[in-house]
Amino acid sequence: MSSLVQWLRKHERILLRIAAIFLILALLSIAIYQSDVFDLFMNRDRFDEARNYLLSFGSVGYFVFIFIVSLQVIIAPIPGQVTGLVGGYVYGPYLGTLLSSIGLGIGTMIVLILSRKFGRPFLEKLNSQEALAEVEILIKGYSERWFDRFQKGKEIGDQHSLLIFFLLMLLPAFPDDIICMVMGLGSIAIWKLVLLSVLGRLPGMLALSFTGAGLDLLPDWAFYVGLLGIAGMTIFGSYILKKIRGERY
Repeated sequence: MSSLVQWLRKHERILLRIAAIFLILALLSIAIYQSDVFDLFMNRDRFDEARNYLLSFGSVGYFVFIFIVSLQVIIAPIPGQVTGLVGGYVYGPYLGTLLSSIGLGIGTMIVLILSRKFGRPFLEKLNSQEALAEVEILIKGYSERWFDRFQKGKEIGDQHSLLIFFLLMLLPAFPDDIICMVMGLGSIAIWKLVLLSVLGRLPGMLALSFTGAGLDLLPDWAFYVGLLGIAGMTIFGSYILKKIRGERY
């Protein structure tokens, strides 16, 4: 118990800042939700169109949605946040999260297999040099040793690398798909990367699904929970990103 008190005292300033930012974001989220601005970003008619389209397939619609999410991971025609919101809106928060996670897992597995088979030239065809450079710099900023192994094509499958990968998957609004492609160049078991990718994205996916469900299927409190979850993940992700990049940048 004493160790917990010491930890809280040591990180008191950081915790207070996080709490203050979290409160501000929560109040802003509620204000936006109650205003007309919300309708500009979340057009319910489009979500209704997506629902009607998926439900028109009957029970096969589950597989259609999983395919769309998988395709989004591979070629990214639409933002992943949109599919997460649609999943919650159409299927509810829990089933929507499950279907989205399955789609993410399948898409990530395909990306890792292709990346491992065809190497860096494959990555350069799907992504810009700037995007790849950003991911490489981020990785290098955290661990020179990991970056050097990646550059030389050697083994990067230690537990430290897996922890870094998991933390990066937690970051919202970050190029998760490109990170997965870069990790595919190493020799970490693909099933481990797929599992950590899905688990790392799970909190954000839950928040998106609850937010999407809150548009129509759940009471207002569920929508607030989703917004607060997204806000919390954004704060946590920003904190981790700052730690990863370090003082040198």
